[in-house]
Amino acid sequence: MKKEDIGGSGFAIADYTVSKELGGEEVLARLRSRLKKFGLKLMLDFVPNHMGPDHPWVQSHPEYFVSGTEEGLQHQPQNYTRVKLSQGERILAYGRDPYLMAGPIRIN
Repeated sequence: MKKEDIGGSGFAIADYTVSKELGGEEVLARLRSRLKKFGLKLMLDFVPNHMGPDHPWVQSHPEYFVSGTEEGLQHQPQNYTRVKLSQGERILAYGRDPYLMAGPIRIN
């Protein structure tokens, strides 16, 4: 894998569904069925604060996200992004939690 292969963060989820490239919901259902035969259950990781700006909730429920200000965007552009909404624009936290400052993430 190379840096240019990554469209964004692997944690920036656009939708909580199984990718069609991985077989979609049908493959997930088969996996669950196979696990059940062995008495096993499937545990999925749902991390609601790890969503990309293309997630449907950005448009339908922008209030679910940490809002930013113009000043925050200017002084900490790594923490915020401007998103276009059907009802205008909004500045949202993006990339990392603006309340928890950490070092930069590097992709080698």
